[in-house]
Amino acid sequence: MKALGMICGVGSMLIGAKRQGFEIVGNIEWRQYYHSGTFEHNFPGSFMIDKFEDLEGDKLESCQDLDLIIGHTECGNFSNMRANKNNAIDAGDKGDIPQFVEAVQKLRPKLFVMDNLPKSLIVADWAWYMENLPDYDIHFEWVNNYGYGNVQKNRKRLFVIGSLRELGFYFIPGEFEHDTTVLERVSEISPDAENNDKLDLDAIYGGWGRYQFDRDYIPKPIEENRLTLRAFQELIADYPNNVNFPYFNKKGEQKFKIGFSKINVDGPAMVLSGGWGLL
Repeated sequence: MKALGMICGVGSMLIGAKRQGFEIVGNIEWRQYYHSGTFEHNFPGSFMIDKFEDLEGDKLESCQDLDLIIGHTECGNFSNMRANKNNAIDAGDKGDIPQFVEAVQKLRPKLFVMDNLPKSLIVADWAWYMENLPDYDIHFEWVNNYGYGNVQKNRKRLFVIGSLRELGFYFIPGEFEHDTTVLERVSEISPDAENNDKLDLDAIYGGWGRYQFDRDYIPKPIEENRLTLRAFQELIADYPNNVNFPYFNKKGEQKFKIGFSKINVDGPAMVLSGGWGLL
């Protein structure tokens, strides 16, 4: 069985395919920040290219008779964080979803799985998928990642699952109960892993500035307003778990940082976000 990543980041979803016995031939990923070497580390010998047009020669040959195309198209335009900023969804902007669908059209895998958010259906509804992929049976599944062993309690996603009609495939969810903790998952990461950066608690990182936690903002050079991770830990020491952090902008207005909270490592997380807000 062969699988291709299409807009699959560093290959996170491909790890599941690999564990199920798929040969991972490569990943087509236009977002340059994912070209970090992590994909090559996880999938030695698989190719990583920028765009579908680069799929040629031996790479194209390896994508013949694919069993699966899998990936997670950009979801930022369809997130609750966007709605919180009062940014309306542009019904005419499908983002990179058409790129994923084009790959399915041209390579005709037996199956495809695309991960996004439900509001993506505003710009690409079921009729759009059926019009562009008439040879496929398509299932729209609202999936809770926690039900599949993930420690993020509220991480829910829309999975668009397609299969060639002649296969007669029907997706059946496989959620299960578990009590896995954040500490258990983090402990599985080897301290010697090549792509596991060590954090220096006394170093100043990019994240939030000191002014964002103090009402009395006095302009200073940026480096003087940045917090070390240790100082950040001290500031949030008494803050309750799983509650979004409040902060003050430069106008003195209090806001809440969606997706950034202190977590109880002896239980599940809420939603793990980027940056260093989760400590």
